[in-house]
Amino acid sequence: MPDRIEEAREFLARGDAKQALKGLGRAYYDVQKTRDFGGVRRGVLLAQELAKAKDPRIRRKADEYLRWFGLLEESYSSMTPLQSAYERLAIQDDDPDLRVVRGCTVLGGYGFALAAGTGCVLVTFRGGIAVVPLYGSDLLTIDYDDVATFEIVGPGRVKSGGGFVGGGFGLVGAAEGLIVASVLNALTTRTSVTTIIHLATAEGEIIFHNGDEAPAALRITLSPIAGRLAGRGASASRVASDPVTRLKQLKELRDEGLLTPEEFEAARARVAGELS
Repeated sequence: MPDRIEEAREFLARGDAKQALKGLGRAYYDVQKTRDFGGVRRGVLLAQELAKAKDPRIRRKADEYLRWFGLLEESYSSMTPLQSAYERLAIQDDDPDLRVVRGCTVLGGYGFALAAGTGCVLVTFRGGIAVVPLYGSDLLTIDYDDVATFEIVGPGRVKSGGGFVGGGFGLVGAAEGLIVASVLNALTTRTSVTTIIHLATAEGEIIFHNGDEAPAALRITLSPIAGRLAGRGASASRVASDPVTRLKQLKELRDEGLLTPEEFEAARARVAGELS
């Protein structure tokens, strides 16, 4: 879909306010369909500029559009980030792949505009995986075909007060170990770390902390992802869930003190069973 507001701005920059006004009218119907909050905000700003035109007819029509865009902005801004994401992505409540994982915090990564410490909600649906930031950043959607790695690992119990000193979790791209450690320390002064989620594509990766669900429970919750990835045939082998890799990661978690010996042995036995 063309960027109607940008096209309208180009007309205005050339001094053609009449064509800019027409473009703004087309943009209004576009943002209604796409539920694009950013487009609504840009429409408000453009209408404000056109309301200063010399031609009184253009000013009157621009004022009318300003009211319309303003009503849309008020409606969209009253939505929660999750409600807004549902609207923008046309997610239906009866979607069989719909799963919502709350209580996530970005620990680190690269390639995506999500800063460490950003609170977010993960949503899986028929169209892919959505990362819904609770503030600051834009909605991120990833098609299942673009997923290269999806891991859910459990670092086990953490002593009160944290105690993380940096280093990776055996996950590619966790070079920002000190950033990750500082976020984890802040989190674990109040709650125990239970789950780390690693999501990667060819363009980048994100590592999340989740303190609401244990790894086993979260794997069950997100089972539609496993089904989707398994259904990709050979390309599904890119998903880093093979037993050898998981055994290596478990050992690293144990060596870093994130798994107790008992938790390590129990997890190792489950993974080793997949090799036999």
